[in-house]
Amino acid sequence: MNKQILKKIKSESGASLVLAILVFLICALVGSTILAAATASSGTLTTTSKNDKSTYTLISAEKLFVQSFDNKIWKAGDYSKIDSAGKIEDVPSLPTMNNLYQYLCVCTYNDGSASYSLIYTLNDDASTNVNVAVTMDDTYSINAVFTQTDSSRTVVLNLPGATATGTTTRTMGASVGWSNPSVTVK
Repeated sequence: MNKQILKKIKSESGASLVLAILVFLICALVGSTILAAATASSGTLTTTSKNDKSTYTLISAEKLFVQSFDNKIWKAGDYSKIDSAGKIEDVPSLPTMNNLYQYLCVCTYNDGSASYSLIYTLNDDASTNVNVAVTMDDTYSINAVFTQTDSSRTVVLNLPGATATGTTTRTMGASVGWSNPSVTVK
């Protein structure tokens, strides 16, 4: 076997040259494939890092949001000003995180649903601002969608309402609390 290989190498017929070019082409093809894969994965790592940062920021804002509903029970009976149509007066005009649940509940009690948009500023850097679109349906369940301007990530929070028994929005709104949230990252 070794004699045949030596004979091929010493041959002057040109087959050795073709074999050498073929081996070179295979090595070049494998090398370019590895280089292309490495280049593609470096871009993916950069995008993944940016998406992870955005996801953690959105989840932090979601946790702050949920804290404002922890251990809170809203009761329609606590409001003394009710107009002739049975609607609660003195709705907070600029809700803060401390009274957002009251604002949403009063609007839902009065009109059957509520919505509000707010911005969380997590630090001095405006690029970390989180936009939140909040809606409360007639069962007092809350849906909040957290987004950032420069990110494609979205965090969706569903906070089920635990209401008083009844068939209308007002009777259920006699007492409202919130149970365990469910969070989805998109």
